[in-house]
Amino acid sequence: MSRRDAGAAQAVVHAERVRAGELDAVVLSNGLVSGTIALERGADLLELTDVERELQVLWRAPAWGRSPAGWPSAEHADAATFFDHYPGGMQEVFPNGGPSCVYEGAALGFHGEACKVPWSGELVDVGERVELRCATRLARTPFALQKTFSLGPGDRAIRIDASIVNEGRSALHYMWGFHPAFDGALLGRSARLHCPASWLRAHADRLSERQTLPPATETTWPVAADGARLDQLLDGEGRTADLWYLDGLDAGWYALEGSDGTLATMSWSAADFPYLWLWQECHSVEGYPWFGQHHIVGVEPWTSQPAAGLLAAIENGTAQLLPAGERRSVTLSIGVSHRGSAGGDPTGVSHDGHVQFREEQQ
Repeated sequence: MSRRDAGAAQAVVHAERVRAGELDAVVLSNGLVSGTIALERGADLLELTDVERELQVLWRAPAWGRSPAGWPSAEHADAATFFDHYPGGMQEVFPNGGPSCVYEGAALGFHGEACKVPWSGELVDVGERVELRCATRLARTPFALQKTFSLGPGDRAIRIDASIVNEGRSALHYMWGFHPAFDGALLGRSARLHCPASWLRAHADRLSERQTLPPATETTWPVAADGARLDQLLDGEGRTADLWYLDGLDAGWYALEGSDGTLATMSWSAADFPYLWLWQECHSVEGYPWFGQHHIVGVEPWTSQPAAGLLAAIENGTAQLLPAGERRSVTLSIGVSHRGSAGGDPTGVSHDGHVQFREEQQ
C-alpha cells in the first residue's frame, strides 16, 4: 500500500511485511523516516531509521531478531525473562516498571507483561497515512491494550496512539512507560539531551562504582547545584552507569542530539507521562546482562517512578489507578532527523517529529 506526498519531497508512504531476524515484522516508511515493528514480542519498535542518511539510531541487543519461541529462557524468574530476549529498540512497559513484585495475587515480572506477549496487527490506509493497528490482552491482569503506529507524508516521526482498558471488576494500579534504547556509539562522544525538565533524582541503589551522581542525589537540571552539566551524556569512555528520574517537565518532549547533529526525538503530553527516566549504561555492568560490552542510552517517558516495581510506585503515590471498565488513551511519537543549518537549542518537538529551535522564535 502506498500514498504519494504532494510536497517537495515527493515521499512515498508505504508499509510492508518483512523478516527481522527470526521475527515477522512490519516496516512503515515515507522516504524520510522508517520504523520496523515486530508483533511476536510486545509489538516492539526494533528499528528507527533516517532514510535519507541510512542511519538507524536504536540500539540492537545481542538478542535482536530472536524469536522467544525458539529460544526458551534458561531461567523463568525475575529479570531473566526480560533480558534473555531483550532486543533493544523500544518497548511498551506495562503494568510494572523495574523488578518483579506481587500485586493483587499476580506475580508481575521485570518490566511487566506487555512487552513479552504477542500482539495482533492490521495494516490500514487512512487518507494519506498508513497505520499498523495492534492489540493484545494480558494474562496476569485483566488489561486489554491497543496501539496504532502511523506515518504520513513529510513526517519525521512514527506516531503512536496507545490505550489501556481495565476489563476487570475493580480498580487496578499500574505503571506505564515507553522504553527506547539508543546506540551510544552512533550518538558520539558529545551527545546532549535537550528537554524541559527542571530537576532530577538519582536512583536510590548504586548501579556502578563510577556512576556520575551518588545514589538518591537530588539536584537541578540541566546544570547541577555544583555547576556540572548533566545534559552532556556519557562519552563512551570508562566504565560508568546512571539511572536518573527527571521531573518538573513543563512540556512532554526531548531531542537527544548526537555529535554530528543527529536528533533522536520523542513527544508526548506531560500530563500523561510526567517523568522522564534517563538510563546510561557505559561498559559498566561486568556480569549479567551486559558484561561490560555495551554503551546504551535510554530516555523514557513514564507515568511513575522509580524503577523499583509497582508496589514502590503505589507507596510513593506515582502509580496510576484505572477504575473498572474504563479506558485511558495517550499519544506520543518517536522520530529521527538532523539539525542541518539550524542554530540555537531545540525548544520543542511536534508529534510529526519536526524540531523547533530557539533561533526560529526570535
